[in-house]
Amino acid sequence: MNLDYNTIGRKIARQASKAFAVLVSLPILYSTATAYDSCSTEGCVPGCGSEMLTGPTQGSIYEPSEPPLQDNSADFIQQPTPPDATPSAPSAPQNYSAPFNQPQAAATPSLFSGGVEGTLTAQGAAQGHAPGYIDWAVPRTMFRLRFDAGFNNERPDRAEFFYAQCGCFGAGAPGPGSPPPNLAVNGSVDYQDLRGYVEYATNSRFSVFGEVPVRFLQASPVNATTPDTGNTGGLSDLEAGFKYALVRTPETVFTFQFKTYIPTGDARQGLGTDHVSLEPGFLAQQRVSSRLDIFGELRDWIPVNGSSLNGQNFAGNVLRYGVGAAYTVAETNRMKFSPIAEVVGWSVLDGLVLNPATGAESAETTIVNMKLGVRTMFKSNGSTLYIGYGHALTGQAWYQDIARIEYTIFL
Repeated sequence: MNLDYNTIGRKIARQASKAFAVLVSLPILYSTATAYDSCSTEGCVPGCGSEMLTGPTQGSIYEPSEPPLQDNSADFIQQPTPPDATPSAPSAPQNYSAPFNQPQAAATPSLFSGGVEGTLTAQGAAQGHAPGYIDWAVPRTMFRLRFDAGFNNERPDRAEFFYAQCGCFGAGAPGPGSPPPNLAVNGSVDYQDLRGYVEYATNSRFSVFGEVPVRFLQASPVNATTPDTGNTGGLSDLEAGFKYALVRTPETVFTFQFKTYIPTGDARQGLGTDHVSLEPGFLAQQRVSSRLDIFGELRDWIPVNGSSLNGQNFAGNVLRYGVGAAYTVAETNRMKFSPIAEVVGWSVLDGLVLNPATGAESAETTIVNMKLGVRTMFKSNGSTLYIGYGHALTGQAWYQDIARIEYTIFL
């Protein structure tokens, strides 16, 4: 018998390589199977690959999701070329970089970006709509300049929410007006507030903010024989606080906000309340579609060390709440137009108010306003311009009508 030792050696090497490939593949297949079955969509828990899933009969229920590994070990062992075979021309090298050179599809912008809030996308769609009168739930780095003009506030010292207790009560009452014999009482007031607002977001969930208001006040007399306090203007009460998003998803934001009102305005001139106020609240926004957002708020205004009258607190607790919606009706390469409708209410829970006909009485009431406006977004820099109008739906009101215009730029 003639033994071809070269042929025998090649066969042994081929079989050995097959066995080696199988030995290497077994632990890989096992670890992949256990890791796949033990991991959830949130990720693997510690030790998740230590056991295989079993069915009711304690048998493995793992089904490999991929075909068995192909045995390519023979390719690494050179095969003899038959004498009459003509070697084929080498194939062109495969271009593995091609998939990476293909243009990638752009991700569809969601309502809120995931990182530190700063700049809107070029399309302006990534941040959704901001409300007109309801506080915005989204922590953002931005600057806003707002102008409000309110008309016909007939009870301006109600619960010391707009300004302090009428000075006509005497006994150190801090607000506008004076007691007899030089009686002066405001029948109603109009006002204009110019407010600069700055917010800085440290990340997508948390921001701090501050607002500096300047107020201009025009008073009307209560009757022909009793003068008013005249027109005034100056710095009003500063506001500062923070937002923290308790829920932050691409479509939903639910935020806790805490705001402090600091008595920097001259209460005697009707520019402030003469006391600190604290306001915890919750803000929410939900994207319904690429064009529609809904939002809401619930805030509790709490006066601290307000004035009193005959042993009763003049300042009172005010609960504020509101809902609204914004819908994009038109969009161009440069701008986006979104009408906004909101209903905002206030429930005055306690405190006092001046009734010029009868004197001091309970301030408790509910006030509801309807707000309508349009927000225009400029896509070149992501800034927005809002123009809106509000009207009181109830007999009692902070104002009968209000007009608002504001410009916001995101930094």
